[in-house]
This record gives sequence, structure tokens and C-alpha cells, in this order.
Amino acid sequence: MDVQGTLEEGDIKLDNGGLLDAYDIEIMSNSPVFISAESNDFNTSLLLFDPEKNTKVAENDNFNGSNAGIFLEELKPGKYQIGVISYKPGEKGEYRLLAKIPTSSELVSLQADLLFNQAMSLRQEGSVESLLKAREYYESSLVLYRELSSHPNISIVLNNIGLIYSDLGDKQKALNYYEQALIIHKQLENLRGEGITLNNIAVIHDELGDKQEALNYYNQALVINKKTKDLSQESVTLSNIGLMYFDLGDIQKALDYYDQVIIIRKQLGDIAGQGRTLNNIAVIYDRLGDRQNALDYLNKALVIHKQVGDLAREGATLNNIGGIYQSLKLDKKALDYYSQALVIRKQVGDLAGEGTTLNNIGLTYFNLGDEQKALDYYSQALVIRKQVGDLAGEGTTLNNIGLTYFNLGDEEKALEYFNQALTIRKQIGDLAGQALSLFNLGYLEFENRNYKIATQYLNESLEKRQQVNTQGLDDELQVSYFNTYNNDYQLLQKALVAQNQPTEAITVAERGRARILVELLNQRFSNIENPSSLRQPTLSELQAVAQNSNSSLVTYSLIKNLPGTSGEKENELYIYVISPDGKLEFRSINLSDKDINLPKLVATARQTIAQAPPDRTQERRGNNSGAINSLENLAVGDYVKLQGEFPSDEPWQIVAIDRDKQTVDLDQTRREEPLENVSISRIASKTDTSLQQLHQILIEPIADLLPQDPAERVIFMPQGALFGVPFAALQDAQGQYLIEKHTILTSPSIQVLAQTAAQNQRLAKQGQSKSKALVVGNPYPYPDNLKSLENAGAEAEQIASLLGVQPLLGKKATEAEVLAQMPQADIIHFATHASFNDQRGLSSAIYLTAEPGAPDDGLFQTPGRITAEDIFNQFEDNPLNARLVVLSACDTGQGEITGDGVIGLSRSLIAGGVPSVLVSLWSVDDASTKTLMTEFYRQWQQQGVDKATALRNAMLETKAAYPDPYYWSGFTLIGEAD
Repeated sequence: MDVQGTLEEGDIKLDNGGLLDAYDIEIMSNSPVFISAESNDFNTSLLLFDPEKNTKVAENDNFNGSNAGIFLEELKPGKYQIGVISYKPGEKGEYRLLAKIPTSSELVSLQADLLFNQAMSLRQEGSVESLLKAREYYESSLVLYRELSSHPNISIVLNNIGLIYSDLGDKQKALNYYEQALIIHKQLENLRGEGITLNNIAVIHDELGDKQEALNYYNQALVINKKTKDLSQESVTLSNIGLMYFDLGDIQKALDYYDQVIIIRKQLGDIAGQGRTLNNIAVIYDRLGDRQNALDYLNKALVIHKQVGDLAREGATLNNIGGIYQSLKLDKKALDYYSQALVIRKQVGDLAGEGTTLNNIGLTYFNLGDEQKALDYYSQALVIRKQVGDLAGEGTTLNNIGLTYFNLGDEEKALEYFNQALTIRKQIGDLAGQALSLFNLGYLEFENRNYKIATQYLNESLEKRQQVNTQGLDDELQVSYFNTYNNDYQLLQKALVAQNQPTEAITVAERGRARILVELLNQRFSNIENPSSLRQPTLSELQAVAQNSNSSLVTYSLIKNLPGTSGEKENELYIYVISPDGKLEFRSINLSDKDINLPKLVATARQTIAQAPPDRTQERRGNNSGAINSLENLAVGDYVKLQGEFPSDEPWQIVAIDRDKQTVDLDQTRREEPLENVSISRIASKTDTSLQQLHQILIEPIADLLPQDPAERVIFMPQGALFGVPFAALQDAQGQYLIEKHTILTSPSIQVLAQTAAQNQRLAKQGQSKSKALVVGNPYPYPDNLKSLENAGAEAEQIASLLGVQPLLGKKATEAEVLAQMPQADIIHFATHASFNDQRGLSSAIYLTAEPGAPDDGLFQTPGRITAEDIFNQFEDNPLNARLVVLSACDTGQGEITGDGVIGLSRSLIAGGVPSVLVSLWSVDDASTKTLMTEFYRQWQQQGVDKATALRNAMLETKAAYPDPYYWSGFTLIGEAD
């Protein structure tokens, strides 16, 4: 039977509204039968019915080349009916119905097709049993197809058997089958099949650890995908290439390829594919340490997976969200997501994914302190990962088991597992994994006091970290990635110091700070093509900076508690001092012994000094007349002043309290014995001594190394919370401020100092004869919530007069006008409002006049502002020519504290080529700032002293009029003094 028919209104109507055409056939003897129906107008279904017995004999099977088919190897004689059906209401149109007894060769082909289709269904089930059965059916179909000589399905079956071997973890056998399939695809000139198989071969090379060979095959596949214009397969290949570049450490290329994938999948309307790509992009942001971006992408992906009903991907994304919460130390929330993921992955038979989630649950229990549960989950994960051939996952789990045994005190087992993990990670070229394993081995050897071996491991770990190519990524992402391995630099410093090698330790400390800024400056101004390959600085290079600047360089390194110890508090402070003659000295302070939380102490000092005196405590307002009548608000460790003492007298620390007697024991650094049983009636007030305490910690240990001449410079290189220290206001036991004894500057690092010196030389060579100053003052009206700063306007007028220019005041100071004048100015001065953002430093801003009619969207979205990001991008290719930029506004030295320093206005200006930046550390007073700034310029321009000396003299002059440090110590000079 071979008929052309039409389903149309008037045909038999089914209960659901579908249509049916019926045909009678008669079979004369036992024989095989094949029935097919094809249509371009609707989705066909078939039914074979025995009317005498009123039973269904067979129904729809899918066969290659047909919309619907039924194949029976034997049908008994009799009369039957064939139904051609459209089950979907409203679907109708033309079709072709074919019913025949197949020839011997057709019978072989049909038997092979039946086995092929059964194998495909079994493989989709995903269990080990179904995969083994599917392989058996594929192999049986392969024997039959080969009887037919050059049947096109031979290569497809070979490819699919390869997929099953890959699923079962036998990667080498999978590769053998793929290679056989590839040969046949090429013989048949089946370009689409060739592209798919090339892609599969690449996957195997990736899983076997040969990333470059994988990339080679992916690129071959991509050429073919483009030839065949197979956009769907092209998107798969592009996605895989993106993954390769990610694994090879080229982050920007990975993102570029994923962007191409998103474009194609949007073009195809492939919503599910977009979800998968969003998940992949999230993984990159997670690796870079940008957890918020990662979480945003994952949540978008999760919505899509649920929308399209992609349970497998939903499970993967839930697992990845759990990973983000784990990174954020929200372990219970992580466990909730992992548990959801595990249920789904078991449900869909995702064995590899199940192994991943079991590993992650183990890590969560490890973080929660339940090592035995962690080991139980790791053991389950390890079995699965070995079973499916997941080498990368196996390396991760082995590493985690090593950490657990280390925590349990079994260092021999820990070492064994760490080494197993490292071997696998080297085999597969996993750079990030190798770095982590090497760090763990270094940590273990450090704990065993094998400092030399620890140093070797830690150096290797950093080498692997730095092989990741972040060039081309935006600055924020590079900084974020750098933040992920700050601990490596800290532990390496500890290992070197333990070996009495401060010379090597300071070079490590330097390489571990402001690295991205140093590389950026090299790239922008030194024409270095590959800044990521810049070597670690030598001591002689650091000494040269001290000698050339004729300054004492003081580098602080905050060393946190090692992994596995309690809390995140810094427990050591390393101080490196290089004198102008190049001599290096090293001092260390054990903060744990002194029970000092240095970041908290800095925060207290800043909070105290940044308050205008009328808003402070009674003691700060100079009123000590009222005695304290209760011990309720006093605790051991507090500092107090006694009745009748002068403000400059050293405060007393409470060392014991007797609440029954209402007495305290007090101590002072100058006394050998405590003052005991002091009645609370003698206590005038509690007092803040944070500035004195900071002096004791940061300055006293190196006081003998600092110059005796106040005119000689001291340049501090802070780290972490120390960027907020008002060095000028630190006070010794005699009440003398540090600015009275030294000329002070700061810098993110010694290497940055070398760069700012180079900028000074660049500007000197260019000459400044045609340049003039840009002075901006009180560009009122500001947005509604910011008041006019009358003293800022007067300050700008006085400074402009000293510099011989007209200031931009009020409405004249628009963003467009200021940006237009900035590149030509040799001095830039802003006296205005500013804001800082400690979560995203590039959003920190200088405020100008509000644009007429522009909306006010809140402090960080207001019109009429220049952000740190604007400055960073605006002057990337067209550097500024200013010798000095002064940000005479509130909090302009603040921002987001990272391993690369403070991300904010000052860093963007230095990146733009400015050698000296004067910024504020808090919300400064309007009137006293006018006095200080005017005196600074008078000293610098009229007295002919350098910028650092001018600032010191201006501070001392302002201090005479405004004695409290709130008024005069709020500014710091970053970079060059000259």
C-alpha cells in the first residue's frame, strides 16, 4: 500500500478533537510488516488495529526518515485496519501512507533501526544498567548496519557507543569509537556528523587533561559548524571553547566566547541554552571572587531552567548557588541548596552531578566542624567520581579529604591525599586546582616547621595563580581575582620570616599588594605587552626607590590567622623599614598576645577623630568636672582619666574591677606597678586612647629607625584596614603628634612609588609652560540633599588667586566643562562635596553643579558628578598632565579596601597618570579645611617647599588655630613629594 491522503474536516473525529483516516489491509501469510506515515503539515501518529478481536496490535514507533512508523518482525494472516492520526485538535493536511512487506535488506535495516531506537531510549534513562543495555543494543544494531555496507547510521552508532563509554568513565574506549566514527563521516562527506564527533573527541581530550588538544578539535568542529550553518551546534562548540579558555586561565577569552553563545542562542530562541550559558558565566565570576555577579547570573539561569522544565540543569544551578553561599560562609543556606540539588540529580540519574553535590555537602559539614560527616560524604563522592571518570572532581575530593585529615591531626594521611590530588590536577592541567593543592602542602609543611619546603610549595602555588591570564578583563574583575589568593602571600611571608629571611619576605609583601595597579601603570605608560608576566621586585629595586626619593619607607603587612584557626582576626603585624641609604630592618608584633583587634582599633580611632569636637563625649569637650558614680559602663581594658589631670596626661587603663568595693586597679605604661583600689569617685571620665594605641603598635616598634629630623620624609605603605589610619594624628605617650616629628606621605606600595616617580619625570620632560591650574569651588546648586559650602568657594578663590587663574564656581562647574579642562591642567583642585562607596569603590564621586532639570536619583546616581570609574576610563588612553590633584572634600581617600589597595578616586587618578594626590580620610570641616588648603598652596607655591613639607607646615599652622586633630589631620598626600 502506498497512498497519498488528506486529513480534513469530515474525517473521523476523536474525543480530543483530533482527526483519523482508516485503511483496510489484509495479510495473507506470516510475514514482517513495515508501515510508515509522513507529513509536512502535521505530526503523524499510526495505529494498527485488529477489528475482529477489537484489539490494538501496534502503535507509533519513530524511525529514521519518517514521521511515524510501525515495524513488526512477524504479523499473522488476517484483516487489519491502519489509522493515520492527528491527535492535536485543528491539525490537518496531506500525508503519505506506506505499508509493505520489506525485502531482506530492508528487513535488516528495520531491525537495526529498532535496536538503534531502543538504545537511544535506554541511554536517556542514564542509569548504569540502562547504559550497559543501550551499549548492547547499539552494538547489535552496528552488526546489522554493517551487513548493509555503507549505511549512514554506522558512524552515528559508533559515535553513540563512544558517548556511552564516556558516560561509564572509559574515556580511552570512547575516544577509539569517536575516531572510527570520524573516519566514516569524512568518507561519506557528512559534515554535520563530522562536526559533532570532532566536538566529542575534544571533550575526551579535555577530560584526559590535554586542554590544548581539546581546543584544537573544538576549533576544527567550529569551522565545520560555520560551513554547515548549523547555529545550534555552533553554539555548543563555542560554549566548549569558552570552557577551555577558562580552564587554561584566559578569562577574558572565555567571557568573549560565552557572549557569542548568548547571541546565537537568543537568535535561535533557545531559552534553555541561554540558561546553560548564564550558568557558565556565573562560574567564571565565582572563580574571580565576584560572588554577587555570580549569584545574579545563577538566579537568572535558575528561572530559565524551571521555565523550560530542564531538571538536570536546575539541579546543577542549585548546586552552584549553594557554592556561592558556601564561599560567603553561609553554610546552612548552602546546605539547603545542595540538598535540593542532590534530590534532583538522583531523580534525573545525573551520576557525575551527584558526585559533585555529595562532595560539596561534605565540604559544608567540614566548615560546620563535623569532620566525620564530611568524610562520609567525600567517600561517597570519590566512588562516583572514579566511576564516571571525573578526574577534575576526583582531584577536588582527594584534596578535601586531605584537609579533613589535616584538621583531625592525621598529617600522614593528609599528605598522602594532597599528593594524590596534585598528581591528578597536573595530569589534567587544572591550574587553579594545582595552586590550591600546592598551598595546602605548603601550609602542612609550615605547620610541621619545614619552612624551606613550605616556601617551595607556596612559591609554586603563586606561580600557578599568576599563570591565569586576566589580561583584557576589566580592572574590577582583575582586582577581585587577586583578592582570592592574598592568603598565599601572607603564608609565604610567614615561612620566610621563620627562616630569618626578611629580604625575601619584603619582596613577597610587595608583590602581594597593589599588583593590579602596578601592572596597569606598566601597561599604560611603559609599553610592556604582557604585564601579567612581570617578575617579583628585587630588594635592590625597592632600595633604589628609598634612595631616589630620599625617604624612609615603611611597609606594613597584616598577617591573618592561618586556615583552621579561629576567626579572621589578624594575629601578626610585620613592619619592613628601608632607610634612605637602603638599609632594611624588620620588626614584628604579635597581636594575639596583646589581644588586639587592629581593624577594630583603627575603626574606633577613625570614628572618634572624625567627629567634630562639640559632638564628642564630655572628656573630648574638655569638661572633666563630673565624677563617674557607677561602674556599670566600665570594663577591664577601658581607659579613663582621673580628676585633676591635664588632657595631655597619659590615660589609665583599667586592669581589674571590684564591683563590691566600687574600686578599680589602674595601670600606665610608665608605671612599674598598678595603682590599686582606686575609688570610682576619682574617675573623671572614660577616654578614647585609640590614637595612642595605634602609635604604640605602628610607630613605637620602629621609632628608632625613623629619622630624627622632622624635615626628612617617611612614606607609609599601609595594608587593609591600615589605609584608614590618620598617621599625622598618631600620638605618643608624651602627647606629641606624629606630624610634629616627621614629614609624612602614603602610597599603596613601593612599586607604585616607583611609578609615580616615573610620572613626575614624564611631566617634567613635557614641560608645563602652556598649562594652567583648574580650580573648582562650591559648584552650587548641588542635588537637593547637599548644602552649599561657602568656605569651599572662598577657598577656591584664594587658591586660584595664588595660582593666577580664574576658578570655576557655582553653576560654571559643570561636568562637561570640568572634564574638558582636566587633561590640560597642571594642577587640579576640587573644593566641593564628595561621596565614597566602600562596596564598589569605582562609584565614589566628586560632586559638581547639578544639571538643570536632571533627576535626582540618590547619592550615587545624582547628575553633575565625576566618579572614580569616569576618571579611570576617561583618561585610559589620554593621561592627565597634572602634577597634583587635590580633592578638598569629604572622604575622598576612602573607598573599597581590597588586596590592591583602596579602590576609589585616588587610585583612579594615579592610574590616569597623576604622581601626587591629596585626599581626605573623613568628612572634613569646611572652615578649617579652607585654612589648611590655603596655607598648603602658600607654602608650596610661595615658600618653594615640596608638597609633603607644605602639607606638614599647613597642618601645624592649622593646628595652632584649631588644636583638635579633627580639624587639621584629615588629609594625606599619596605619591610624590616633589
